[in-house]
Amino acid sequence: MLKSVDVLFLRYRIARYLYNWSAVYFNALALYKPVLATPVLNPEILAHYQVGREVDLTDLQHLREQLGQFLQSYETMLPTYERDLHRVNDDFSTAVFLQNVLK
Repeated sequence: MLKSVDVLFLRYRIARYLYNWSAVYFNALALYKPVLATPVLNPEILAHYQVGREVDLTDLQHLREQLGQFLQSYETMLPTYERDLHRVNDDFSTAVFLQNVLK
């Protein structure tokens, strides 16, 4: 099902996801899908990789603006998203994980 969409909207609100990865988020990144994510969903990913956009669910008007900006810039930003999706997949690859474990 995830393969059939262009972008995933990850509307997590529970603080436990701050440093507890969502399987859907992992799969979205692994499938090279840009994301719309809330600030509680591993904010470091969007801080270090341009793989989508952070959205604010607490203010519907602001969310509407963010979604509009995302949609208007999507085609222009797609090469950047694709580049950083490859970067995030390389940085979190099995090979890198094993190297870090074996250090």
